Amino acid sequence: MIDVHPPHHTANSWRDFLIHIATIVVGLLIAIGLEQCVELLHQHHEVRETREALRLEGEANRNRIILETNFWRRGTAALENNLLVLRYLQQHPGTPQDKLPGVLHWGTANMVFAHAVWDSAQQTGVIKLLPREEATNDAFLYMEFDRIEEASTAVHVAVDEAEEFDLVDPDPTHLSPAQLAEVISLTERALTKQILHGEALANLNSNFPDLPPTITHAEIDKLRGKIGKKTPDTLSAAEAITNARLDAGAPAQDFTNSPVHKK
Repeated sequence: MIDVHPPHHTANSWRDFLIHIATIVVGLLIAIGLEQCVELLHQHHEVRETREALRLEGEANRNRIILETNFWRRGTAALENNLLVLRYLQQHPGTPQDKLPGVLHWGTANMVFAHAVWDSAQQTGVIKLLPREEATNDAFLYMEFDRIEEASTAVHVAVDEAEEFDLVDPDPTHLSPAQLAEVISLTERALTKQILHGEALANLNSNFPDLPPTITHAEIDKLRGKIGKKTPDTLSAAEAITNARLDAGAPAQDFTNSPVHKK
């Protein structure tokens, strides 16, 4: 609050009056300038503190990325193992449990990224004080984290559904043919969710290459069984028609620097 005090004596002439007005104006300008300087210093301090807090939160999330990547690879191996065991049982009904090519493993891990500092910076409006490019980059990073978390949660739910039979009887050899077929279908669905989770992790590296390495798109392609597969020669004409339709929508271009991964 800026206080303006009345003069201690009455102005005797226009000259005295103008000097007095000028003195008040100069005083007000100095006060306003000082107030703005204090505000700028305060904002500068807020930005510096927020950047440091975001840096520390970023370090914690880097560790989470490493763990999430390891969990994904182990979880993928578990689902592939389960499908192998279940399909073997389907093809060899009556096989005793100790003669199966492995045991079922349904363990999952649902990693959550740290975002308290980012949320607070948004709520307090400090984000608006950051350069636009910096704020946009951070916003996109945390959006990628959200996508990974959502994909991870979807995997967790799908695995729970696939192993639900285990709550009643953990021995898969006791499943009827229909029940076994259902468990295999649910496990395949869980593996599909796992692929989408892996793609979210792979896209994180595509868009933020300075972060710890995650899942490669080659791993995803291998999981999908796409490596080495090409369109049969008999479908080349049909493929050309499809490509023409795609180009009519938008001509093909290089998406290397795009934040959206091209499959």
